[in-house]
Amino acid sequence: MVIRFAGVALSIALLAIAPTVPAAELQSTASIRDAAARFLRAQHARSTVGELQVKVDALDPRLRLPKCPVALQTFLPPGGRALGNTAVGIRCTGAHPWTLYVPAQVALYGKVLVAARALTRGTTLTSDDFRLARRDLNGLAYGYLTNPKTALGKRALRLIPAGAALTPNTLAFPPLVRRGQQVTLVAGVGGLEVRMAGTALADGANGADIKVRNLSSKRVVEGTVVATGVVRVPL
Repeated sequence: MVIRFAGVALSIALLAIAPTVPAAELQSTASIRDAAARFLRAQHARSTVGELQVKVDALDPRLRLPKCPVALQTFLPPGGRALGNTAVGIRCTGAHPWTLYVPAQVALYGKVLVAARALTRGTTLTSDDFRLARRDLNGLAYGYLTNPKTALGKRALRLIPAGAALTPNTLAFPPLVRRGQQVTLVAGVGGLEVRMAGTALADGANGADIKVRNLSSKRVVEGTVVATGVVRVPL
């Protein structure tokens, strides 16, 4: 027997299950909801991020299922997840087996960096441009930032509305090297260091790998941006 809930709506046929069974021999809806809630909390037992909130939908009080003589089994349906709007499978494997799916909502709240004001594209962020705010982490599909150090000095790649969460793909460090700019190529091993003139063939922020042309040899090599106008290349 399998019962699927859509909210709390049930068909008359399903509500008529075990109509003559005494109440003491019926599985209480409270025990079913408790099992679902415990299962969902257990999925996040090792999580150290955020504050977990679990809400299990009320079941129709007319539901009459035989009391399970063994411990209820709980599981996620195929493709299910323990966040957002979800459902928990509850299964009895006793003499009169049954299975039903209980709708639930799981939210994980935490403090993330949000824009303190509307940030236009190209804005270089200072500590006045963002603040920590409580948000549902499940709703931040593009990620989020929690450490102010990860935002300081970065530039907005697009317009970020006031109150919007700062995400890794909306911020980037400003380039220290611009395409076409003459740069210093630094190569060294041990205590020996050689400096040469070159031309950047792409923009590059600190730590970015870009291609540069050695103005002496005309060779194109790949190097790492290490400072404003400086690219370290292999010797």
